[in-house]
Amino acid sequence: MTQMLKYAILSLSLLTIISTSAVSPALAEMADYFSSAEIFLVQLVVVLHAFAIVPSLLAAIWLAERFSRKKVLLAGLLTFTVSGILGGAVSNIYVLLALRLILGVSLGMVVPFSTSLIADFFDEGERQKMLGLSTSLNMIGGMFALILSGYLTLVSWRLPFLIYLCGLPVFFLILRALPDDHGKSQKATSASGKFPTHVYKVAFIMLLFSILFFVITPTMALFLKNNGLGDSRMAGFAIAFTTLFGAMSGFVLPRTLKITGRFFMPVMLFIISAGFLFLYFSTFIGMVFIGASLIGFSNRSIYPIFFYKATQGVPSEYSIRATAIVSATIYLGQFLAPIFQKCVGTLFQNPSTRFLYLFVAITTIVSAIFVLLKILFQKKAL
Repeated sequence: MTQMLKYAILSLSLLTIISTSAVSPALAEMADYFSSAEIFLVQLVVVLHAFAIVPSLLAAIWLAERFSRKKVLLAGLLTFTVSGILGGAVSNIYVLLALRLILGVSLGMVVPFSTSLIADFFDEGERQKMLGLSTSLNMIGGMFALILSGYLTLVSWRLPFLIYLCGLPVFFLILRALPDDHGKSQKATSASGKFPTHVYKVAFIMLLFSILFFVITPTMALFLKNNGLGDSRMAGFAIAFTTLFGAMSGFVLPRTLKITGRFFMPVMLFIISAGFLFLYFSTFIGMVFIGASLIGFSNRSIYPIFFYKATQGVPSEYSIRATAIVSATIYLGQFLAPIFQKCVGTLFQNPSTRFLYLFVAITTIVSAIFVLLKILFQKKAL
């Protein structure tokens, strides 16, 4: 295992959040430029790629069963870079949206490899460490893109699209370091054994978990404004706290796992619940920052474990399918979070964001207790 191969695999993690973070600070300037277009169309620039990612993730399974992973990955990286950069060169909102759809398709060809390659190249001991680092780099990439995009937007809304040039060094790292013959998946008909069904169980739990976590992003700004806790700038800082502590969690994941042992999952769920309770009881912005930090740290501590469990005991020819399925549920959860929020408000006749945070806190507490009792009675780690 060469160091360059490690860097190449980890570099893939930088790209996933960048797809959104690179252009979101420029939305106001885009709205001014495309003043004749509906604001809804401009907002789609940030989220439209997510609609294309889910089917593309599933298509990546088919491609990986017929071509070497290196070829599929290089095609995805090249398309990601080109479609991302071209977005800043167009003057038609519909052409821009079409490019964002292509970006989503290409990202779907990249996302599952950031985890499946770790599952293939590293044994169980080092795999957890690499998954933690992958999560941290994912969050760091998002933070870097947000900060850089904010400064570039001061010059022109077109400049943040140059951030997608980061796909080029990743492309050349994969081209040079990843063996062409490794990871070439066999067709399902010739694969050794059936596809492990536990992957679907992990994916379903990941879906539920993602729906709960992603209620923060679309609600934070309104929550602060409606409760007199801060403006959109403070909302940006609060969300940045989830990103910052999420990045930190990856670096200390092996130590966190060692300290918590078999109680890792219930401990993290209790911390998430505490974070949402801080939000619910918040009377000043400091409580919001504390809550966001707790949620970000525990949430991003759990994510790598889902991928670890999904790929555990999975034959290499099925690893891409396993990670693609789990990855798809994250983006599906992101899409379903606003619907979940509306359902909770309607069901309990309380549409306030503060009540939503309380509901999520109670849900995670109940989940933590259930998992804890399961561990105590079965006497084995999750």
